[in-house]
Amino acid sequence: MSTSRYRNDMSEEKDRGARLVALGARLAVALGVLGGVGVGVSALYARGGDASVAVPAPTPVLALTVEQSPGHVEFRRFAGRLEPARRTELGFERGGLLAELLVGEGDRVAAGQVVARLDTALLVNERARLAAARGQQAPRLELARLTYDRQQGLTELATSGQRKDEARLAVAEAEAALAETDAALDGLAIELSKSELLAPFAGEIAARHLDEGAVIATGTPVLTLLALDRPQARIGLAPKAAAGLVPGERYTLDHDGRAYPARLAAVRPDLDPRARTVTALFDLDTAPDLPFGTVMTFDAEAWIPGSGFWVPVAALVEGSRGLWTVLTLEGDGSLGSEAVSVVALRGEDAFVQGSLRDGDRIVPGGTHRVRPGQAVRIAQAD
Repeated sequence: MSTSRYRNDMSEEKDRGARLVALGARLAVALGVLGGVGVGVSALYARGGDASVAVPAPTPVLALTVEQSPGHVEFRRFAGRLEPARRTELGFERGGLLAELLVGEGDRVAAGQVVARLDTALLVNERARLAAARGQQAPRLELARLTYDRQQGLTELATSGQRKDEARLAVAEAEAALAETDAALDGLAIELSKSELLAPFAGEIAARHLDEGAVIATGTPVLTLLALDRPQARIGLAPKAAAGLVPGERYTLDHDGRAYPARLAAVRPDLDPRARTVTALFDLDTAPDLPFGTVMTFDAEAWIPGSGFWVPVAALVEGSRGLWTVLTLEGDGSLGSEAVSVVALRGEDAFVQGSLRDGDRIVPGGTHRVRPGQAVRIAQAD
């Protein structure tokens, strides 16, 4: 073997050794890294083993057993207005010149009080004429009666039957004339009385339509009179709500949060064609210090069939797509969820329909602390 070849072989051996040393160093570093990772993984597994041992305690919740109902009572509020039980447009029964108006708007009047007068000059003159005529007819009647008595006392030789008949008929004619005059005087007295406008009941003048000097026809409204002693509320109700009311029974009306006891006077049998309501009339027990036209409300009860459950509003959890859910207690101690729809509200309770079953136990409140699938325990009996 030549010297140059020997040198080449030695050089290759040195290079191979150097490569082996470098590879060994890299392997050592890699093994060190893998060892560190193994230690870390072992520590993580050890920690994971410790966490699985510390299981959280079940969350305490209240429980409420629900009962199914075949329907529910719905309270609907209806509005109406306060009005007088009696309201009348006062007018004269005869026409004439309006001479006096003795009251104005807002004045209180008593029953039978004179509130207006017509001019009666012509009637007074006619009464005087009739009185004079009667003064003439009364002596004529007396003379006719005297003549008749005399004819009756005479013998048949001193008088005739013709004269007796004339005397008798003269008395009848004089009596009829006097009776006619008396009737005319009575009629005139009635006309004079109708020239005074009287209040038919105690109340308050709400409107004054005319003033003195107006020439009016029969029945022309002069004043509007409202009764104050017994106000009445007229309220339109839905036919179903009105069907459950009993005339004569006592109910409660409301205005601005204040209750007013009242008696149902009547329920009209007809239906308002515009509002599609039935009118109920309530007589208030006392006259409230409220102006007529004040809005009064009435809460009517109506039975709405349809099975469902009364649950606390606090038990409702908002679900998806506008639905609601309630949390139920399952047999394994976890929470389930049932979808429901709210049909009616009454105070702090809601009437719901859905997948609930009779006897289910629900979480009545504090639903923000728990979720479906969570382990719970009952903190208090139903």
